[in-house]
Amino acid sequence: MLWIFFILFAILLWIRTGFWSRQPIRHYLTIYKKGILSHQPIITKFVVPHVEFYNVTNVTTDLENELYEYIKEKQTSYHKKRHFMGYLKKGYISIYRENTCIRGCITSRAVKFRFDNEVVDAYSTDFIYADTPYILKCLIQSHEYKKHAISIFTSMTKIQWVMPITTYDIKWIYTSSFKKYTFPLKTKFVKATPSTLNEVFSCFNGFQCQMTPSIYTLSALIESQNISIYSIYNPYLVAILFFKNNYELEEDLSIVDWIGTIIVDTEIDLIQIISTIIYGIRKTFKIVRIHQLSHTPNYTTQYKTTECRKYAYNYGIYSLSPSQCFFL
Repeated sequence: MLWIFFILFAILLWIRTGFWSRQPIRHYLTIYKKGILSHQPIITKFVVPHVEFYNVTNVTTDLENELYEYIKEKQTSYHKKRHFMGYLKKGYISIYRENTCIRGCITSRAVKFRFDNEVVDAYSTDFIYADTPYILKCLIQSHEYKKHAISIFTSMTKIQWVMPITTYDIKWIYTSSFKKYTFPLKTKFVKATPSTLNEVFSCFNGFQCQMTPSIYTLSALIESQNISIYSIYNPYLVAILFFKNNYELEEDLSIVDWIGTIIVDTEIDLIQIISTIIYGIRKTFKIVRIHQLSHTPNYTTQYKTTECRKYAYNYGIYSLSPSQCFFL
């Protein structure tokens, strides 16, 4: 009788998870399966004709402008179209349109995804906006149905019964609390440019789970001022810091996200060097959100902490420690 109760309980949970129970995504109630979970696209009632699907290379200038106006409504801190378009160099975009009005959009940027020593082509979901929960479900389902590939996406809320790749804290700290230090001449920090990325890419191999763009895409993100990369030398390369400008504000204070760190030499004390780098951007960014994953040191001086999760769509995963993960 006990096993009957367990089965009924599992069925009830499966029904309660609703939309996500029908997706090719790792659930806590399922056994780990390596690789792609569904070789055929999933079609449900949420695959609707309202969703227009585009390869980004086929997006016209008029559509870019229309889409950007919608994005600005959802995120008013976006000041220039090139900031948004910097993500759309290779990948896909879907738009939910009702009559002639855009009511939602979702973007997918091409990346390489490495998990458990296997590397596959995947897509990062960088933007997803929807006017209603129903439109959100239609966007996700229709977009993934037409794209039919592996996707990595971020959620600030927990998706019930869905297993994340990792869960980590984001520490919010005022940049004014960081100090400037002096160092020997052999110690320097260099801001990366598109022409100096080869050394950065040579360091993308130290994590059990990592998501990285191509040099072409990363160059576009740097040129559009979405990503900043600082290499630390002493006098050889000892660490690389990755920052992302989401063009967000909190009470009119500008925010930068420190999204990852690669430490090459673990013998070097980086705290004062990192403090000096953040001190140097304090006039531009008043708040740094430190994503506590990859090799990023743990900070305890935050005025606020939020929680973040990374999920994989249509790929088998198991949960890892944040220190084993790097996402760019």
